[in-house]
Amino acid sequence: MMKNFILTLILTFIGVITLTAQTVDVTFQVDMRLPALSGNFDPATDDVELRGSFDGWGAGAVMADNNDSIYVVTVTGQPQSTNIFYKFYHTGNGGTWESDPNREVNTGTGSTLELDPTFFNERPGSYTGIPSTVTFKVDMRLPLRGGMELTDTVYIAGNFTDWQNGAIKMTGPDTDSVYTAVDVSFTSGDFIAYKFIWSTGAAGSGNWESIDNEDFDVIHWPNAGDNNRGWGIEDGDNEVSRLWENTDPNAAELADGNVLFQADMSVMDEVGIFDNTIDTIRVHASFNGWGGDLERAVMNQGLDPNEWSLNVPFVQWPVNGLNYYKFWVDVDPTGGNPDWEDPYERPLSRGGGNRVFTYLGQNNQEVPMVYYDDVTPDLTIPAGTDLQVIFSVDMTYAMDPDSQGIGTYLFNPATDTVFWISEQPAFQVTQGWNTNERIRAVPMALQSGNTYTSTLTVQEPSFNAFEYRYAYSDTSGGVVYEADTGPGGAWGYRVRYVPMDAPHSFTQNPYTAPTDGWTNSAKLHEGHPLAVVEDLNLLPDGYSLQQNYPNPFNPSTKIRFSVPEPGLVSLKVFNVLGEEVESLINYEMVSGTYDVIFDASKLSSGIYFYKLEAGNFVQTKKMMLLK
Repeated sequence: MMKNFILTLILTFIGVITLTAQTVDVTFQVDMRLPALSGNFDPATDDVELRGSFDGWGAGAVMADNNDSIYVVTVTGQPQSTNIFYKFYHTGNGGTWESDPNREVNTGTGSTLELDPTFFNERPGSYTGIPSTVTFKVDMRLPLRGGMELTDTVYIAGNFTDWQNGAIKMTGPDTDSVYTAVDVSFTSGDFIAYKFIWSTGAAGSGNWESIDNEDFDVIHWPNAGDNNRGWGIEDGDNEVSRLWENTDPNAAELADGNVLFQADMSVMDEVGIFDNTIDTIRVHASFNGWGGDLERAVMNQGLDPNEWSLNVPFVQWPVNGLNYYKFWVDVDPTGGNPDWEDPYERPLSRGGGNRVFTYLGQNNQEVPMVYYDDVTPDLTIPAGTDLQVIFSVDMTYAMDPDSQGIGTYLFNPATDTVFWISEQPAFQVTQGWNTNERIRAVPMALQSGNTYTSTLTVQEPSFNAFEYRYAYSDTSGGVVYEADTGPGGAWGYRVRYVPMDAPHSFTQNPYTAPTDGWTNSAKLHEGHPLAVVEDLNLLPDGYSLQQNYPNPFNPSTKIRFSVPEPGLVSLKVFNVLGEEVESLINYEMVSGTYDVIFDASKLSSGIYFYKLEAGNFVQTKKMMLLK
């Protein structure tokens, strides 16, 4: 009897061990740097989820952020030796799944299984921080159909080569139009930004890729200009194979053409930082190696000495492709004007980012005339105005480890100093600041809570357009900046104006700007202060955008819209190519019905579109300018 009892206990014990060992707790990890840098995922507001066969592809499991861009979740009680099919999903951009195929893992025979981190939408590998290599390949059939010759050189340049300064020469093309850089060394877990270049000589003077913001591997790398490619390095030997500009060479239409670029330098001349009699400007873009090809960069002065233009020929260039560019000043050092340490403009209409145009493959394409930096003549601040602007920033976000992430020095109110920083070289020159001085020219003092404030007294003559961000430094002198990232390299900096009631006339002096909040996302962009906005004191019951009147018009017209709730309102004007030509409103508004006067005196005749975005409301209407 006793033997039977003992045998029963043993069998029961063995059964318990067997039952507890038949399930596995599986930990999944995903690195979200690629979607975060692409602008499709905001760690501050969006969730990451694991979805898969473990729950019948149901609602999934929300993953936790470890403050290092890696999101983690443990799924408990999974059967041993079973294959789990799964994908990662995030709620940004309306909800985004990883692309096919599904991921797959076998649970094995242990009680726990922890998977190494993997990059979102990269498969099948993971990373553990070991020495690894990448072989880069790029299919150059598209440029070879155009102006590229087989004798030209292809490079890869990125944050790991100090961009063009240490660009890696690729070999090829053998017989397949593919150029290769073999076994470039990295540590797995590294995240890289890069681009391909083709050139008749050095990388810096070559033709850089222009990549559409919608492409899957496009990111906005801090302080690296327009769109770049991004990739995360996995354990072992990686291979990254791409088409030039992510464009199918067999589907792309190529055409010869000419594009006329135009810029007005009257404001820069008026405020005394550019002399139209001795100084010059250039257009810098990917199609001329960002100024390396001087024949396609240096602009010509017109009959009006303030107006500069250059007709650039394009040979077998992709039609309807996006091309990024900026204007660049070349100041004669003998002329007496201050030197521009940074000669690039920071267009207000792009929040400091690159301008963009769509190539049409026509012989007479014109990019609309613009003022340098988008600073119009009515914005100048005459000497003797003594304009003062009070800026303030709430630093709470900079103190939050969940928002800033591991590896970022968090703001410490006890030891650190906050600064307001102009990021517009033209404005810096009017203030007499060099590149380093601009960083500490406007220190801020604690106002209350976590809010800091400072007063900028503008040195005049200058102009009423403030393009800026914030930074803080510790006692050792190290500086942490707000990230200058945004879609297409745009909106990396805030844009604000002092309210005006007429050209050169300011309604408030000193002016207290609305309080900003530290952010690493795209920045606020106000509309032109003389875009006449009239509040009709009517309380609407819904959103609406009415047809402009008159229509057709010359040169101005009235646009009426209604917003029933307070919030951010954007009203912008686009040409038929979809290029933004005017930002009328881009700021917080209270509920009401408004009339906005749009002045198109600098635009040519044609069809234009105006678009209202407020809350979840988006509407576009067409109007015609006839001169």
